[in-house]
Amino acid sequence: MAKIIARMLNPYKYTKTDAIGHNINDRLSQVNCQLSQVNCQLSTVNCQLSTVNSLVATASQQQSIV
Repeated sequence: MAKIIARMLNPYKYTKTDAIGHNINDRLSQVNCQLSQVNCQLSTVNCQLSTVNSLVATASQQQSIV
């Protein structure tokens, strides 16, 4: 009876299932954020590797000229 009254007074109270769902969503948000950071770092590494590749290509062209 107390639970019924409590629900009537506060119909928006979270259930255990809601709490579990919110916890899962929070955790997934954290994981997504970390994955975004990793993606950003990988993009930076890709950019640096492209620069290195370009420098190597330039050096090999100059070597073939000599």
